[in-house]
Amino acid sequence: MKCIIHFVFYLAGIPLVAVLLFSCAKEDADDDTSFAIDNAIAEAIFADEQNIADQSVEGKLTTYIPETGESILSNCALITLDLTATPKTIVVDFGNTNCLCADNRYRRGKIWLSFTAGYRDSATIITHSFDEYYVNDYQVNGLKTVINKGRGTNGLLSFAVDVDAKVIKPNGDSIIWKSDRINTWIEGDSSLIWWDDVYLIDGNGSGITATGLNYTLDITKSLRKEIGYKYIVSGILEIKPGNMFKRIVDYGDGTRDNEATVTINGITFNILLN
Repeated sequence: MKCIIHFVFYLAGIPLVAVLLFSCAKEDADDDTSFAIDNAIAEAIFADEQNIADQSVEGKLTTYIPETGESILSNCALITLDLTATPKTIVVDFGNTNCLCADNRYRRGKIWLSFTAGYRDSATIITHSFDEYYVNDYQVNGLKTVINKGRGTNGLLSFAVDVDAKVIKPNGDSIIWKSDRINTWIEGDSSLIWWDDVYLIDGNGSGITATGLNYTLDITKSLRKEIGYKYIVSGILEIKPGNMFKRIVDYGDGTRDNEATVTINGITFNILLN
């Protein structure tokens, strides 16, 4: 059996993955990675948008490097707050032409946020919509809804986050992406700074790749997202593309690094999150 090593790099400027793949030349080889690439694109774009939205509500747009506090958007975004509307609204406007933000991503268009009450208030509903919004020439369409579910018996705030979206690639191909998750705020709730916040993410999702491949996704061990660090540091998710082998993605033991593993049909290989 002949095996080949592939390096796959994609979406420059957005922290995604560089994948080291081992594929074997045989008739029934399962080496189609398009679903993983397209899912990662959507995941990264909406995580990026959530960060911008959260910081816009707080009135400050900064990177996730607390040592510097530098602006993530530089002078790219004009933020408009309307507290007289029902619900209240925030518009993050990047203008009509690409602007190179401080995180080396080009953005244009608008993110619209509407909210019924404060982020920490139980039952608050925040909706995210998009008007000709692009990140590195990837167009974002659809709707995201965030609902504050209040504090559970453990005293922790949690949020239901639902996304129903389409991402159009620069070449015109489209990715359909749906996500249904619960984000639990486990650290940093008591402080007024954002970079010590930590969430555990649970739930599932599905999508259709640009090549028409359907897949489903389940988080089998909570993903730990530390807002002060750009990568997921632990947790496991499983991706099942059609009738192909499922992919088990393991983000590690909590160490802050850019490494993870993917297991396909008993074969494990490393990925780098870039």
